[in-house]
Amino acid sequence: MLVHALQVEGVVGQADLLTQVLTDHPATLVAEDRETLLRVCLRCIRRGQHWHLAPGLLNTLEDVWAPGKTWTGELAGALATLAQHSPHLNELGLTARWLQRLLPLAVRSAHDPDRVVLHSAVLTLAVRTVDLPALRRLLEAMSAHQPAPALEPALTSALSCLAQFEPDPQVAAWLAQASDWFEGSAPVLLERARWAQRQGKRPRWPCVWWRPLHPATKAIAAPCCGWPTRCSLRAMHRTLNAFISALVW
Repeated sequence: MLVHALQVEGVVGQADLLTQVLTDHPATLVAEDRETLLRVCLRCIRRGQHWHLAPGLLNTLEDVWAPGKTWTGELAGALATLAQHSPHLNELGLTARWLQRLLPLAVRSAHDPDRVVLHSAVLTLAVRTVDLPALRRLLEAMSAHQPAPALEPALTSALSCLAQFEPDPQVAAWLAQASDWFEGSAPVLLERARWAQRQGKRPRWPCVWWRPLHPATKAIAAPCCGWPTRCSLRAMHRTLNAFISALVW
């Protein structure tokens, strides 16, 4: 009954019952017979972005979590929500401790498409705590396999972080690989353009930018007229250069 009530509350965007459960009875959630309730609470934290309710429960779970726990994915999702939204350094410290515990599991399961939530969360934790060795370790493991499409945002953020703080040929290779993984991805193309500009090179625009229905093309083509005459293509090229330069600088 309580599980159903929490799910209904989450659908309508409320958190009163969730707050009460996590405030008054956090210790009871770690009992084996309350596993379903624990998973629902963790999902509600992530889906409702109730990051302020996460620290107490996450501190409680530190003593009971093990890699084989079935609620690891939900735990990782709640941690990512806290890392993304919390402005407090002590809570980022909490996520950094969890990152070191979750990282080995994420590396071992890098080929498993059923672990997308875990992989995305670990990448997010590493970016938010600027743990560059952790990013490199996980990206090295993931680069041997075709990642799931759902990992595109987290992977792009990870590559952007590395490109900013530790640019080297390996990061360049991963950016090129990401273009093959997520063909036509505007965020990946923008990261490659930023990389080229940092290296003092002129970005090379793949033909995907000129697809009329591509999201990037829609944004870029708005100021241009006469599609697709030679004149308009030149105008689009100028607009695209200005668009990228504004994002980079």
